[in-house]
Amino acid sequence: MRIVEVIYSFPFLALAFIISAVFRDQPAEFRLFVIIFILGFIRWTGLARLVRGQILSLREQEFILATKALGIKKRNQIMRHLIPNVLAMVVVSGTLTFAGAILSESFLSFLGLSVTEPIPTWGALLAKAASNSTSLRKFWWIWVFPGTMLFLFIMSINLIGEGLREAIDPKADYTTKEQRKANKAARKAEKQAAKLASKGGSVNG
Repeated sequence: MRIVEVIYSFPFLALAFIISAVFRDQPAEFRLFVIIFILGFIRWTGLARLVRGQILSLREQEFILATKALGIKKRNQIMRHLIPNVLAMVVVSGTLTFAGAILSESFLSFLGLSVTEPIPTWGALLAKAASNSTSLRKFWWIWVFPGTMLFLFIMSINLIGEGLREAIDPKADYTTKEQRKANKAARKAEKQAAKLASKGGSVNG
């Protein structure tokens, strides 16, 4: 974990300024690959720290102690008990990290520190619109559509991660379509019974 802590301490904006200065004369495609590499190199450390903390917490849980008492091999403990309980958190954190990386790239493009033309990015489009006040007022579609697409894309990634968490998490409560229909019918019957009871009380009064 010392390596993770060292990488985690790297200042992101300082690296972005350095990369922008060093690779300014390089082709836009090469700068794109460099930015992707730096984002991946820095972003994974947060997920690694979360997984390590979750594993250390699960090791003290009763079901893991029971597997040790039963003599189950460590490989089976990891594959059948630890990983399924950590996988949901990894999926959610991974999707959030991916969304954060996209926002970071858009932020760098807005500042002019990421890829340049002719490669289009949402951040670069927003920066081009913000560079001229006339464009913001009269040509609203220049910044509205890139901003809207960036927002919808980030929201879709977060929703996909939430759906995957509910599908993978072993602690999640699952209800079938028939169970949902039965619950809806039961609630409807309870409402009708409450209405009849209220009507009967008013008649008796």
